[in-house]
Amino acid sequence: KLQKLQNLGQTLKVLTEEGVKLVNIGSEDLFNGNKKLWLGLIWTLIDKYQIKSGNRRVSTKQAMLAWVNGLIPDMKIKNFSTDWNDGIALCSLIDAIRPGLCPNHASLNPKT
Repeated sequence: KLQKLQNLGQTLKVLTEEGVKLVNIGSEDLFNGNKKLWLGLIWTLIDKYQIKSGNRRVSTKQAMLAWVNGLIPDMKIKNFSTDWNDGIALCSLIDAIRPGLCPNHASLNPKT
């Protein structure tokens, strides 16, 4: 256990030195399997090292919106709040990723 905690601590130290913002996360939390902190850390790493547009960095939200609109262009998604309220965009996205899981998404009525 001690070696694993030291390894996690060293990893978090290196990430901090790389400029990754870590808020309220420690090696003990990760060792104990805190899922929310693990998911937050993974998202932070994706945001820091993966989501880019050519050589110019774009915000995570802009990159995610571009990705979603690339998959479901007919929905014209502009945000991650009100555009998802009726569930139609989510069904469309699911069907775009896994065809057949929401086969009737195009006929859904937002008023029902």
